[in-house]
Amino acid sequence: MKQSIKSLLKKNFQSLAFFYRYLRYRLVLIFIVSILVGLLDGLGLTMFIPLLESVSEGNNASANMGNLSFIVEGIQSFGLTLTLTVVLLVMMFFFTLKGIAKFIESYLSTIYQHFFIKKIRLNNIDAIANYKYQSFIYADAGRIQNTLSVEVER
Repeated sequence: MKQSIKSLLKKNFQSLAFFYRYLRYRLVLIFIVSILVGLLDGLGLTMFIPLLESVSEGNNASANMGNLSFIVEGIQSFGLTLTLTVVLLVMMFFFTLKGIAKFIESYLSTIYQHFFIKKIRLNNIDAIANYKYQSFIYADAGRIQNTLSVEVER
């Protein structure tokens, strides 16, 4: 069963399998941080509904939020009433957390991209070291140089 899932993933997600082979847990960490950024952005945008309710003097913001009413109920459970100031502060809190998560995502992405490029280049150098001399003489030098420098970054 486990082997069939693994072969299914390799067959249908070849690029993901390629990157996972080099990055391992780093790839999973980037996915988790990216999902966190999206979640925090969604929560911040969700706060526009109570913001509009408080501006229009409506007091029933949680009824208009449907399944996301837990956010308003959570704010009210802290003993805060939904005023314009409270809603704006909660929005600012979510967007600040989103900014921090986005910074971490960008930082990790840059670090892991450099790690990945370094690992690919070292693998290519090892491959050239094991290349037969006779084949190396007749190989296109420009293509080898292009592969080692430009194509790795792409």
